[in-house]
Amino acid sequence: MLYSGISYGGVILGTVLCYLVPAALLAHFGPQGLKEGGWRIAFAVGGLLGLTSGYARLFPVRIRVVAMGLP
Repeated sequence: MLYSGISYGGVILGTVLCYLVPAALLAHFGPQGLKEGGWRIAFAVGGLLGLTSGYARLFPVRIRVVAMGLP
């Protein structure tokens, strides 16, 4: 149950970020600024998040939930 909740929370967080990042870029740069290269910032942010998540997967952490009696 806990693992599926964490996974679902990650999906929701990713979806929210997919809407917030372009909205913030559009508010900051405006339509013309995005056409002139501001769109690259979203790809840079996504690339950094991808590299960070790949690095985090190199060192898996097993969390023991004692209260629920799970192994």
